[in-house]
Amino acid sequence: MKPLDIVRTPGGGIALITETNDEGGQARISYIRGCNPKHEYNAWWRTNQLTVVDNLPRLLAGAMYNGFGRGQSDVEHFFGSTNTE
Repeated sequence: MKPLDIVRTPGGGIALITETNDEGGQARISYIRGCNPKHEYNAWWRTNQLTVVDNLPRLLAGAMYNGFGRGQSDVEHFFGSTNTE
C-alpha cells in the first residue's frame, strides 16, 4: 500500500491513504466525504486491516487518456488494471 491508494476499512468505509510508516506496515487514512458509515478513526491502521480498492493516479490517468490511441493499455501498464480486488 502506498499514499494515494483508495482503501476499504473493516467497517466498510472508503478512504484515501495519506501517508505510510513502519516500512509500509501502517497507513494513515482520510475518509472520502460521506464514506465512513461506522464512524471509524482516521489514525494509523495496520495495512493488513485495509483492502486496496483503487488508486488516485490510475483514476486520473484513466479519466484523461485519449480513446483513439493506446491510452487505456498505457494506463493499465503503468498503474494496473481497473480490477484490483
